[in-house]
Formats: sequence, structure tokens, C-alpha cells
Amino acid sequence: MRVKSKIKFGDMIQENEEKIVLGMLFDTKTKEITLIIDSKFNYFLDLPLKEFEVIDPKISRYWKFNKASKENYKEPQNKLLLQPKVFFKKEFGHDLIDGVLERISEYQNTIKNLNLEFPIDSINGHAVPLGKGFWVSTPDYEYSWETNQNDGMTICPETDQLFHNPYYIPQTTQIFSDEYVKNLINEQKANCTLK
Repeated sequence: MRVKSKIKFGDMIQENEEKIVLGMLFDTKTKEITLIIDSKFNYFLDLPLKEFEVIDPKISRYWKFNKASKENYKEPQNKLLLQPKVFFKKEFGHDLIDGVLERISEYQNTIKNLNLEFPIDSINGHAVPLGKGFWVSTPDYEYSWETNQNDGMTICPETDQLFHNPYYIPQTTQIFSDEYVKNLINEQKANCTLK
């Protein structure tokens, strides 16, 4: 899922900045949806959906559904989480704050995987298929690497530049359909307007 910020959040998120959604928190009591967004400082923020425009509602294959824990949320019995499995590790958020290198590495790897998962419309470059396995190259054929057919984007390991993946095969299995997510988002917007 990708969103665009409607407002600025300190030094962490600029107005109109496009962000990958790391996960979502559903409050079953208030019907509010909170997005889990990267802060740029190896930590995530819980921010209200109403402060973002949804650009791409696709649900990540890396997300898992679970109940919120008492150690992280007030009234956890009313909250459901949809986020990467690694985020459910005990003390994960605290370890990020404390600078535990293993957790920071897991966090950065998760963000990389989420960014590669679906095609990004705002990126124009396309990797060139080389016809052997899943090998691709930059458009100028200077660098080549093997890519994953399950990812909509691929990254050149030499330049860190993102390209559309020519071997991408969209996945059809999702926890929720795109239509279901759109309905949730529209319901959330209606709740915000009524308050």
C-alpha cells in the first residue's frame, strides 16, 4: 500500500511525500484506522489514515494479521494489527529505539522488500530482460543482476536505482481484496467527516 501525506510531520514526513505503508492498526471500538509509516530514522510512526491520500491500496504479501499487545497499545482488546511478521517480535519497537543492530537490519530489509513488491507508477525506468532465467540489466546494459518475478520493482545492486521488473507476475492471493480495502478506507473517511 502506498500513500501521500496531506500534511507535514516534523522532519520525518513532508507534505505530499509518497510513503510505503508498513502496516495498519484497526480500532474495532472507534472504527479508526492508523497507518504504520517509516520515520526515516529506523523507526516507525503510527499516524491517522485521514492525514493521507491512498495512492495504491494493495495489501502486502508480507503482512500478517494479529491482535495488538498490551505492552504497545492501550485497550489492546479493541485493536487488530496488519503488519510484517517481524514487527510482532517481542520488544521489536523498543529494540529499534535502543539501536539493536539485528532489529535495525530486519527493519531496513522489510522496508526494502515492501518497496520492491508492487510497481511504482511514479518511477519511469524499466529494467531490460536478458532472456536467461530472471536476469535483467540497466537500460544502458552497464549492470546486470538476477531479479525476483514476484516483485513489481527491481533494484540495481551497483547503483541502488529502482526499475520496473519485466518478469513481474502479479500475485493473486491476498488477505483482503483491493475492493475490501477501498471500502474500509471510504468508511474511515466517512467516520472522520461525521465527527
